[in-house]
Amino acid sequence: MMMELVSFVSACLALLGALYKLDDVAFTFGRNTIKPFVPFFMATSIWCIHYIILFRAMGLEHNTVGLLYPLMSYLFVVFGFYCAIKVIDLGFAFSNYVSGAIIGLFIATDHIVDKYALAHSGTGPVMGAGLNVHSLVLVLSFVMLWSSIVGYLTDYFKNHEIISHLKTIAYTDNLTNLSNRNALNDHFGEMLAKSAQTAKNFACMMIDLNKFKDINDTYGHLVGDEILRVIGGKLKDVFEKTHDFIGRLGGDEFIVLASYEHVVEIEALSDTIYRLVVEAHCVNDIPLQVGCCIGISLFPEDGTTQKSLMGHADISLYEMKKNHRDGVCFYNKGSVRTVFAPDVPASV
Repeated sequence: MMMELVSFVSACLALLGALYKLDDVAFTFGRNTIKPFVPFFMATSIWCIHYIILFRAMGLEHNTVGLLYPLMSYLFVVFGFYCAIKVIDLGFAFSNYVSGAIIGLFIATDHIVDKYALAHSGTGPVMGAGLNVHSLVLVLSFVMLWSSIVGYLTDYFKNHEIISHLKTIAYTDNLTNLSNRNALNDHFGEMLAKSAQTAKNFACMMIDLNKFKDINDTYGHLVGDEILRVIGGKLKDVFEKTHDFIGRLGGDEFIVLASYEHVVEIEALSDTIYRLVVEAHCVNDIPLQVGCCIGISLFPEDGTTQKSLMGHADISLYEMKKNHRDGVCFYNKGSVRTVFAPDVPASV
């Protein structure tokens, strides 16, 4: 039972150390300390399993060959795992496949030598002990199997990470970390398809900042960029716990796609967004304010395609800008309906 327990504990520690980079793992204590010993724990667990199976298959007790030989066998497997890790660290082409082959070679060699040692331990003859054709086939099988396992899994994980990283870059605005136009196009298509099937309504809300040019001209583009980052972060917080979409179209324009049951919900949401945008934003200890126009179109009343919905939201947006005012406008079958417009004119 002792070797089974050692194998289990070693496997647990190996897994814990292997997960040390993952931020979403709940148990984080000691992962960085364990990490250098991951190959040691892996080798320990595999060697214990190998020895338990081998001795049970032979019907032998663990003390059959004394203490010295099992210790040498164990250190041989541990050495093999550390050699495999060093090969991966070299980073040459197919190093992960060579590393897997090394692990397979050390395990297979250890198995053959162990069988040979048992055959000459005075416990009686052991079938298939020593070096023969069967042993060579076993070695080759282990080498190729471990090479394919380690190589394939590391390549798969590496490719998955690369694809995820590239997708994040392709779908994220690099200034505000909000979704960009690529993400908008995908999400818009998904919402249209889903809404058509479920008869679910959603609103397209175009947000444009007023007085932003004044800030750029007065304080410089770096301050202007920081204003966009601050506003983008606040908008992201508003939608963090919802399934609605918030993104940046470019410049000082943002867009929201929000599902609703009653139009009053969109009116309330637009009021929240408006007040968030026009409040004072502190940049470099300077309180700065911008104005805001929000144009809104509704699916399916104002359109059933991305082009028509965005176009109609844009028309209602510029109805406000044309009059040099902040506020919120709904598109309404060719006309616009102003929800509210503050008394203070906006400098567009």
